[in-house]
Amino acid sequence: MKISIILITISLLLFSGCTKKEVENGIKPLVVAMELQFPPFETSDTNGDPIGISVEIAKELAAYLERPLEIKNTSWIGLIPSLQTGKADIVISSMTITEERAKVVNFSDPYARSGLTLLINKNSIVSSFDDLDLKGATIVVKSGTVGAILAQETLKKA
Repeated sequence: MKISIILITISLLLFSGCTKKEVENGIKPLVVAMELQFPPFETSDTNGDPIGISVEIAKELAAYLERPLEIKNTSWIGLIPSLQTGKADIVISSMTITEERAKVVNFSDPYARSGLTLLINKNSIVSSFDDLDLKGATIVVKSGTVGAILAQETLKKA
C-alpha cells in the first residue's frame, strides 16, 4: 500500500507540468519553432500541414532523439524570443547567422547558404543596388531579416 502511494505521488510530480500530449506519450515533444512562410524550406501544404526542407530536418532530428515532434508556426521576429523564453527547444529556419544574433543564441553549422536577391519590375529604371537609394523610392523587406538590416543601413534616401 505504501509503495503504491509513493509511486502515484512520484508519477504525479513527474507529469504535473506536462501537457496531455506529453503524458500520453510519456516523452516530452521536441518543440521546433519556424515561420511557415519560406518555401521550399518551411511552408504549409494545402491542408495546413508543415512541409519543406527544414520540416524534414526537424522530423529526422526528432526521430534521432526518439521524441515526438511539435512544430510551432512562429512569426519571424518571434523565433529567437521563443528560444529565450523556453517556448521552443530549437529553431530550424532560413535564418542568416549574424554577429548580433550569435550574441543571444547558438547556431549550428549552416545547412544552406544563399545570398540576397532583388525582385525588380522589368519596366523599372533600377538596374543595380545603387539605383535603389532614391528619394521617394519604396523598398519592401521582411522585418528583422538581413535584407531589412541592409536596407536600413545603406539606403538612406529611399
